[in-house]
Amino acid sequence: MLAISTDWNCHRYTDGEALLSELRTLGLTEIEVGPGSNIALFPGFRRVLKSGRAKVISLANFTPAPIDWQRFGIANCELTSPSRVLREQALEWTRITIDHAAGLEASFVVLRLGRVGMNGFTEALFRQVRAGGLHSRKFVSTKLDGVRERARLSEAWLSRALRSLENLVPYAKACGIRLAITGAGGYEDGPTENEVVQLMSEFSGAGYLGYWHDFSATQRKANLGLLDHAQWLTEVRPHVLGSYVSDLRWPDETGCVPLSGIIPFEQLVPLLPHDTPAVWKIGPSQRGAELRQMLPVWEERFVRGVPAAG
Repeated sequence: MLAISTDWNCHRYTDGEALLSELRTLGLTEIEVGPGSNIALFPGFRRVLKSGRAKVISLANFTPAPIDWQRFGIANCELTSPSRVLREQALEWTRITIDHAAGLEASFVVLRLGRVGMNGFTEALFRQVRAGGLHSRKFVSTKLDGVRERARLSEAWLSRALRSLENLVPYAKACGIRLAITGAGGYEDGPTENEVVQLMSEFSGAGYLGYWHDFSATQRKANLGLLDHAQWLTEVRPHVLGSYVSDLRWPDETGCVPLSGIIPFEQLVPLLPHDTPAVWKIGPSQRGAELRQMLPVWEERFVRGVPAAG
């Protein structure tokens, strides 16, 4: 199932019907509503959905953009924040996202859980890479120190993640919504791959929590030698509910139109479970002409071509 996120064009519209109309000109009628979409767009979304011209498959927290986000600063409100006040605010905004997902008859809410600290660690590594220092003694030393620090912080982060998910999974289940956790491209962002495995194990019997694979975010970490992309996707495959698809230009420019960068999609896409949503999550600076050029190529290779395994 091929879909697209409103992240690409929501900043250009005040009417949700017009926004979805532009996405439909790309030939896509399956939509994810992203966090940049404010509440004023939702009446237009509902008109389009009621007419059957499009279908919303997922929302990403926090959606719609919280009206009162300036009260705390939206970047500070994370489901794994050490601050109970900020964590409770993130829980409230995520429950609102789940409510809107149910109202739009979506199937999934995709969750970003939060950071562990270590702010700037990944960017420091990429600065060394851009300066030609990949595999240098300094790079390797910095990376190993960061990996050790990240492991030290994991237990407390996981404890906060579990408390938040124990609150949200029953709420989502009551609303008929499945939750999927995803990661950003920073090593200081959670969950790491080991943390994904632990969280899936904790909620294995619930049936309402899974994993959403972000190709660009994962490739950023692969470019730093922090994981093997194909090996990780093979391992996590039983838990995958969907994916974010964008390409990456070396070493860390994300949000690019698929098939325009370095990600080996031909190797990776067949590792996804068959017929799970593949949401094109494209940066707003990407040109519509390039999307129109690459969408038919993607469909030929990965939708009408050889199906994904399983």
